[in-house]
Amino acid sequence: MKNFILSAFVAFAVSGCALFTSNDAPAMAGNINAVKSEVLSYTRQGSTSYIYTLKDLSSGDAYIARSGRYYAASGDVAYVSTSSGTITEFRIISRKAGASSPRAYSGEKIVTKQVYKNDSIAVPDSENISF
Repeated sequence: MKNFILSAFVAFAVSGCALFTSNDAPAMAGNINAVKSEVLSYTRQGSTSYIYTLKDLSSGDAYIARSGRYYAASGDVAYVSTSSGTITEFRIISRKAGASSPRAYSGEKIVTKQVYKNDSIAVPDSENISF
C-alpha cells in the first residue's frame, strides 16, 4: 500500500507539472501566404540551411520556418509565404538598423600600401630619328 501511494503521488506530480507548464516553443509553419512577420531570430543549421523564428504581427503568434538561404536578421519585417514549413517567398519591408543587421558597406577607410616605387627612371625629353 505504501508503494502504491508513493507511485500514485509521483505519477500525479509528473502529470501535474506537465499540465501546468505552458508550451511557449513556436510551432512549425504550415502553408502561409504573405503574412506580415517580424524576424525574431535565425540559426544556421548547415552550409545552406537556416531556421527562422518569426512572429506574425497580426496575431502575435510565433512560428518556425526553414530556408535554404539567408534572408534577414533579427528585427527585420517582411511578408513571408511558406509551404510545408519551408519559406517559398520572403519580401523584406524594413530592416532594423544596428549591429545585428548585415551591412554591405562599412565606413572604414581603405588603406593601400605601395610596395615599390622607382622615381629614378627618367623619360627623355626628345628623340632624334634620322634616315
